[in-house]
Amino acid sequence: MFNIYVKKMVRFGQTSVLLMLNAIKTNTMTADTLVFLDMTSVETFVNPVVHYVVVKSDRYFELQTVPATDNSIEPQHQYVNVIGITRIDEKGGCLRLHSYDERGKHIDERKVKEAHKDEPIQLTHGTVSQFYGLRREVEGEGNESEMSTVSLWDIKTKRHQKSVSLFKAKQLVGAYNTIFVRTETALVVLDLSTMLSVDVTFSRACEMPEQTALWLNKELHNISVLASRKITRVTPQGENVELYRMVFTADNKVYLLDRPCLNRDDVQAPLNVTTEVEIAGRATEACYISEQVGFVVVVTLNEETDVYYRDHLYWYSTRGELRGVLPFLGEGPHSLYSVYLSGDENQAETEGWYLYFTDGHSAICCIKLH
Repeated sequence: MFNIYVKKMVRFGQTSVLLMLNAIKTNTMTADTLVFLDMTSVETFVNPVVHYVVVKSDRYFELQTVPATDNSIEPQHQYVNVIGITRIDEKGGCLRLHSYDERGKHIDERKVKEAHKDEPIQLTHGTVSQFYGLRREVEGEGNESEMSTVSLWDIKTKRHQKSVSLFKAKQLVGAYNTIFVRTETALVVLDLSTMLSVDVTFSRACEMPEQTALWLNKELHNISVLASRKITRVTPQGENVELYRMVFTADNKVYLLDRPCLNRDDVQAPLNVTTEVEIAGRATEACYISEQVGFVVVVTLNEETDVYYRDHLYWYSTRGELRGVLPFLGEGPHSLYSVYLSGDENQAETEGWYLYFTDGHSAICCIKLH
């Protein structure tokens, strides 16, 4: 009998969940397993697609290599329906990137580079026709360079579409049409389709220059897109413009970011920083609710191994004003979910936005935000 441990959970696509499991039977046998769950219905849920290996020297991932910096339930947007996972192949002396669609079908496999001890796992996201990732360049005789390449691959042709080299890139996250790369000295924002640098603009509330090609021009330790949603805004000219709104975190700050869905007249759409708030700790989850209600962020000051681990839920307006705090939640994930309910006609003031979540103490909670 195997002892099974859930090492990571990732949501992507419209209804898909990926479980990365480590199953141990004896000291000499492991079965690193990928389980793709389709949440469309009960029937699809109880019939998962499973990929596994039962070879000691050939694993999908090592226990220590599942990245702790990535939010385990990072809500990937509905257009991300391909995921790539680096599989450690010690027998061949190399790393191989395997890509899967949201139903768990194995799409492609490619050699990434020579394997190194304690090689970190890289989760790569993309669309049904292309996906993107970050890899370290290799110099002569297998020596790693200080340059890294952000690449966009075409799954059908199995060729690179576009790529850009960056100095000392450490982490890559993406959402919709935008890629964020954390380097040793700054945050780089790239357009997904062109791989060109994106200009960053700031609203008046952020007290920053109106436009710049450099944003967060300093060393960062962790970045993440915690939540994202497509919204519609009305311009001063009366036009409806669709935007991607993202809740983005960099170290101890959280930002609301907007970017138009489409570039117009071959002009690359800028990224607009609409709100900036400083938090007491690191953000682990978020949920954007609406323009009127704002957004919520889960923050912790603890490490995951702390015995008295606690999370705290902060509610902010879209202008960055603190509207409420719910302290002392247990360990997440809290699976934040917001919904607008019409209410009970027999009870006053029941219509409005409600937030559902697990409190980390074996209960499911609901809060009315008004």
